[in-house]
Amino acid sequence: MILVSVVLLIAGLLTFPLPFPVGIPLLLIGLALLMRHSSDAKKVLVRLSRRFPLLHRLLDKRKEKACSDPAEDSPN
Repeated sequence: MILVSVVLLIAGLLTFPLPFPVGIPLLLIGLALLMRHSSDAKKVLVRLSRRFPLLHRLLDKRKEKACSDPAEDSPN
């Protein structure tokens, strides 16, 4: 899985400058896979989030959304 995530990251970097947004989803999927399967990558992300407060806030929002109850989000 780490190899797949690295390939997605490289593909995302190569397609990032294209006029249509292909690179961004590839980068996000590659990062998500890498974070899930690599403890070293998680440590780097934690260090970066401490250094950059905006990244820390974005990760906190993502974590809250992932942990929220799906029944609360339903429009019923």
